[in-house]
Amino acid sequence: SQLDRVFRYAYRNKDKLAPGSKEMTQLSKLMEGLKPLDFGLEDPTSTPRSTKATTECSQRVEFKQNVGKRRNSQGTIGEATRHAKPFSAGCKHMQPLDAREGKKALEPYIGCRTVYGDKDLVMAVFLLPKGVAMPLHDHPGMTVASKLLYGMVEVEEYDWVDKPKGFCRKYIEKGDANEMKVHAIGAEYCNIHTFKAITNSAILDIITPPYDPKTRSPNFYNPTLLENGLYMMEKYMPSEFRCFEEPYHGPKVNIPNDLLRNEGSEMQMEK
Repeated sequence: SQLDRVFRYAYRNKDKLAPGSKEMTQLSKLMEGLKPLDFGLEDPTSTPRSTKATTECSQRVEFKQNVGKRRNSQGTIGEATRHAKPFSAGCKHMQPLDAREGKKALEPYIGCRTVYGDKDLVMAVFLLPKGVAMPLHDHPGMTVASKLLYGMVEVEEYDWVDKPKGFCRKYIEKGDANEMKVHAIGAEYCNIHTFKAITNSAILDIITPPYDPKTRSPNFYNPTLLENGLYMMEKYMPSEFRCFEEPYHGPKVNIPNDLLRNEGSEMQMEK
């Protein structure tokens, strides 16, 4: 499947992925061929309106009358839960402490479905309800390739011009899934970004290496426009942002057998 081809290529070349590299160029081409159905998702922009309940953003956002609840895969209302995995896309690192301590999700919230995750690479789908934005954040020492699966988003990316002084240059793009190409950020290239959902949207992220609470925790920023056209970045902790893990029900992916054998050999040599 196309999902398998993307995952296998990304995992095989995870140490070579960087913005502008031939490996990232090839990965981006492969990711362009991905569709919502590859992840068990329905594209609300291409299907007729119906009363059928799904777990997509457009149907599961219940707002005040169902605070802390969401529709499950059978279409019934259930308690919102964080589906913890050993290595996830990092939602638990991208929300304020009160949410991490167990308070129920405040709707609307961003859903995160981890397709695959280990210490080296994470593949995850983020579901953004209309009007919701990720806070401006970075990926320290990380590479991220993002593919809009459906919907329309506005992307802001900031590239450091003078990091010690906090000066950045801003890039912005708005488009739908048919128009927007894969966005790649790297450790030294446009490492700060945000997505704002103009319509209900789904974004695939391939992240290598993933967040780590000890060595790679995200920073959040407030940008201030300066007279010279640059932006001054000030760190802060967002108070209203909610991102919760949800179960992933789409096709599974696996590490290629030859890479598993190589990793097993390396582990034996280390012993």
